[in-house]
Amino acid sequence: MPDYRLNRNHLKTKLRLLLWLPLLLLSISSALQPATTIAVLEFEAAGVDAPAVQTLANVVRKELIKSKLFRVVERNLMDDILSEQGLQQSGCTTTECVVEVGRLLGVQKILSGSISKLGELFIIDLQITDITTGEIEVLESIDYVGKLEELPRLIRELTTRVTTGSKSHEKKTVLYVTSNPVGAKVYLDEKFSGNTPLKLNTDLENIAVRVSQTGYSNWVQSISINQNETNIVEANLVPITGSNTSLGLGQLTINCNQSDLEIYIDGGLASKTPMAEPIQLFPGTHEISFYSPEYRLETNRQYEAEIQKKASDWSIIFVLISSNSVKTVAFDIKAIETGTKKVFIQAGDEITVEMNWNEIERILSDKQKYLRRRAIARGVCGIIVFATFFNLAAN
Repeated sequence: MPDYRLNRNHLKTKLRLLLWLPLLLLSISSALQPATTIAVLEFEAAGVDAPAVQTLANVVRKELIKSKLFRVVERNLMDDILSEQGLQQSGCTTTECVVEVGRLLGVQKILSGSISKLGELFIIDLQITDITTGEIEVLESIDYVGKLEELPRLIRELTTRVTTGSKSHEKKTVLYVTSNPVGAKVYLDEKFSGNTPLKLNTDLENIAVRVSQTGYSNWVQSISINQNETNIVEANLVPITGSNTSLGLGQLTINCNQSDLEIYIDGGLASKTPMAEPIQLFPGTHEISFYSPEYRLETNRQYEAEIQKKASDWSIIFVLISSNSVKTVAFDIKAIETGTKKVFIQAGDEITVEMNWNEIERILSDKQKYLRRRAIARGVCGIIVFATFFNLAAN
């Protein structure tokens, strides 16, 4: 008799092969299908050095190769082909020129772009043009305020967006305030917001900006905020000149026994030690410190958090093994108090303040000694706890 179970299993095997065959053929077809050919033109530049622009274009080429979505034409090969036709990459800014270059290179798409710098603002544009249709398929841009060294990271993100069609990040309204000299205090609608250079997000449409620096006239201006853009405010401060008495100013000189230390006056970075010249101040009480407002605020916040944590701690073992303590942060608080002084000045006064960094070094040295003792105590505590549990387990 025929084995029907064997025939049934054989039929199931054939059905599985028939179901998997289309998927297998599709995979083979996708693997054999040639990648889209693309060439990257040299970027147009405005306010950015040519070597930097060329480096960023190379970053884009490497990202395209890593994506495995394209077959990228080498830059040297592009130069050879275009030079034979009497053309060059630079200056090709119109769609007609891009399409012509793409046809000469025999590619399906061209990626082109531009990098511009306006003051502290970088504007990067990337676009992909389809050579067959002559249409711009994708156009993406980034506005960035910051250092040139950060551009490679941003342009990698932008390349991913134009090649994968991923959704652009939601644009934010940014206010960037800079000043000459830097370190001036910035007041937005008369609220202290930080020191220059200052970058922050805002949802306001209009804002009053005041930039203040010791020894300089206040810079005040009402700004209309362009939404979804980076708004740059540049304040060129004018030094106060003339007689201190006639201007109603006093003169402050700061001496310090350590060089290259930052000095903050009324929360703003005023100078570094040693000071090149005295600082002109308006009459009143002024605060002088080695420490920035941000550091002082963070230290106070940490101190309050440690006090609350200590109040909730019920176990001395937990206190010993915890990473911070009230006493640890208290050393930093004491250093800040030691490195901060207040001085009252009147019009025409010439006052000298001595700032002693050696006292702060002694406090920080005491902190390190305490941390070493604390580390030893943690180790001893750990040994005692381990031995106790070991004896309990043994009994």
